[in-house]
Amino acid sequence: MLSSEIVQTNAPSRPNKKEIATYYSDIDDMFGGFKKVLRDSGLVVFTIKLGKSKYFRTLMEIINLARKNGFEYAMRLGIDKNDPTIRKQSAYKNTLSNEMIIAFELLDVENQYWYVENQNYEFETVKIVYKLLEKSDSDVTLSAAVKSVRDSLRKKHKHFATDEDLKRVRDIVKAKFYVDDGSIVRPDSNILYLDIEDETDLFTKLYDYIPIIIGRLLEKKSSFVRDDLYFEIANVLCTGNPKTIEQFIESDSYSRDIELLLNNYCVSTSKGYERRIYSYQVSEDAIDISILEGKDFELVIKRFLEADGYTDVINTGASGDLGVDLLAKKAVDGTVKTFIFQCKRWASNVGAHPMQRLDSERSRRNVDYAICVTTSDFTDDGVLVSRDRDIKMWNGTYVIQELERRFPGEYYHGGLSIESA
Repeated sequence: MLSSEIVQTNAPSRPNKKEIATYYSDIDDMFGGFKKVLRDSGLVVFTIKLGKSKYFRTLMEIINLARKNGFEYAMRLGIDKNDPTIRKQSAYKNTLSNEMIIAFELLDVENQYWYVENQNYEFETVKIVYKLLEKSDSDVTLSAAVKSVRDSLRKKHKHFATDEDLKRVRDIVKAKFYVDDGSIVRPDSNILYLDIEDETDLFTKLYDYIPIIIGRLLEKKSSFVRDDLYFEIANVLCTGNPKTIEQFIESDSYSRDIELLLNNYCVSTSKGYERRIYSYQVSEDAIDISILEGKDFELVIKRFLEADGYTDVINTGASGDLGVDLLAKKAVDGTVKTFIFQCKRWASNVGAHPMQRLDSERSRRNVDYAICVTTSDFTDDGVLVSRDRDIKMWNGTYVIQELERRFPGEYYHGGLSIESA
């Protein structure tokens, strides 16, 4: 048993267990064994202790191997220390907890991740299609996107895609990109295209996503520590490549921006980060629009429009690169006019590109007014485009004032003091 146990050790009598590759192989075997004996939704719960220098590299590899074997991360708990000196070193709000209890759930076959050999081909599919869109001078159809993945499977892995594989590819493309009625594939501006996009653009999107993560953590418990936040970020960013998360965690500039968000939404206590109560927050039940999921923010704006005299308000259900979220009508000077709305639940400011897309959609749909609604504000370039093309701008300050006018005490904006990313 000692020669084959699944353990990383420095014992000189077992030098074959020193290599990290062997450790990962053992973890892979362990999840494979659990998969054979567990029923769907069965849990694997275990304690892990991570070395600081390889914290995220090891953590993300464990997540990756779990997914390869049909599991998904379910929950984690940092192991608190009773000794305040030890706790400060290991699990205080500004440090990473080395010891934790972590649980994974066995998914049913239909919901398991798609791996070819040791490669997460859900991520690889997104990467292949994204690069196809980048280099193409013309529109890319859904069938062309699927063909590019099918060809990659054959060339790189000598794997001939089955009908089931091709259906999976189509489903992934539809989930991760915007596919219009003509089956033309475009990038989705709300998706984090990991390890693909320019690092600055990727962090801007991550910066917009962090308030949502903070909101989720505060809903689950009264306080959290920084490694809770980083773990959730790691889970969102996990593709099998730890560099994506490491570049954010290890960057002083990005860390300061994350700290800014934490301090805006939370107060720092001896236990960690707790929900900040704002002077203008009149009720514990009031909803912070700045940490809503994108779709939930659209529904809030839809509710406001209906209360403010707009009619035929329709949520388009298309969050893609074309950027139209709501359609509506309203009488202006006695004449019924048509409107399109783009809703951005962002922490960073809206720039020129989304405004240009919205202007193009106004022309394509032949509507009278285009309005960009955001919880943040607009960059100088975004303002210039809006003025040049007569696009209305509703920033976070205006939105919360109008919501307060229509629904007193029901909404507030916890991100108004956040500096631009």
